[in-house]
Amino acid sequence: MELIRPIDFRKMIFSRHLGDSIVKIVFYCIPLSVLVIVAIRRPLLCQEQVLCGLLSIILAYCIQFLYSLIIGLLAFWLIVTWPLNMLLGAIYKLLSGAWIPVTMFPDLLYKINFILPFRAIYAIPVTIMTSQMNIQNIWKDIRTQFIWIIFLFVITEIIWKIGKRKLIVQGG
Repeated sequence: MELIRPIDFRKMIFSRHLGDSIVKIVFYCIPLSVLVIVAIRRPLLCQEQVLCGLLSIILAYCIQFLYSLIIGLLAFWLIVTWPLNMLLGAIYKLLSGAWIPVTMFPDLLYKINFILPFRAIYAIPVTIMTSQMNIQNIWKDIRTQFIWIIFLFVITEIIWKIGKRKLIVQGG
């Protein structure tokens, strides 16, 4: 039913995802941030890099959405996707720096992670927002995020086109 609606399925999923994220930001992140600022009473962010950090957060959001969309689109081939979703979600959280900071990884894992998109989801935005960096390194990291967005978008388009051709609707 979702595919016959007048709005593109992927745009609809993105809109739902964005709406959920905005609600979480308004009701969780902003109040928590105010509490932390009041409790700590010192700046937590690099004031000079906030705009670049916000851009990086938006790009990271796009990377995370495309990664999740790719996993969801694998449902064209798999009957049950939750085990794959759980496995890839855990890998994503581990390698992105959500559970353990990327800088604490052993050398081999750090080098492997450097060529994967996960670092661009958490580690890059957090580093830009909290660590003093020179502008060349900031733009290098943002360029890395743009490259991952383009790459994941192309993969999403390919999976979408192949999956739509494979789709068989059963039932009334």
